[in-house]
Amino acid sequence: MVRARLSSDPVLDEAIGQGVVNLSALARRLRAEFARQGVRGVSEDAVKASLVRYRRDAGKTRADLESPVKRIIALGQIQLRDDIASLVLQPFAEAFQVLSRHVDRVSAADTFHVVRGIGGILVVVDERRLGGLLSAFPKSLVKGVQRDLAAVIIRSPEEVAETPGVVYYYFRSLFLARVNIVQELSCYTDTIILVSRGDALRAYEAVKEVIEECRREVG
Repeated sequence: MVRARLSSDPVLDEAIGQGVVNLSALARRLRAEFARQGVRGVSEDAVKASLVRYRRDAGKTRADLESPVKRIIALGQIQLRDDIASLVLQPFAEAFQVLSRHVDRVSAADTFHVVRGIGGILVVVDERRLGGLLSAFPKSLVKGVQRDLAAVIIRSPEEVAETPGVVYYYFRSLFLARVNIVQELSCYTDTIILVSRGDALRAYEAVKEVIEECRREVG
């Protein structure tokens, strides 16, 4: 029960692993929380004992988990692109036919990402190209449009594809900075995070801080 509660709160879980939480105070809080949920017969001492075991076990595994993650993050390269828009289309063959005619017009410097999901096709483009792209589709194929976006792009070493936890660090930093993630895409070694233009600088600085902190730790 204690483990399940902590696993649902990544920030608290991390603080416990770092040894910066007063376990007695946390045990009182959790016991009261369990009581409000109708769980009876759980003593404060039992909760604290579970917390002590949890911290011990977390300490044993945390270093092994974090070391490869921080090394990859430390080698990451970050950039910010402004004036981005996204378009969501119906997942029909007709939409792909229209998109295929636009691919030949895309240069290496352009932003152009296409992801097919179960309920739609996401297209991410430079905002200056949005008007021309929209005009090529019947209105019945267009599910939604978002303008005034920015893309935070992190390029990582190839090992990122096989290392769990890298994206968590980026997402955690944005959560703590109160930045909403509009869309997230991954392509090979690139992690692409779309945010509103108003959040762009805050998002960039939050992710950049994570990268710089990992570089200081890794050396």
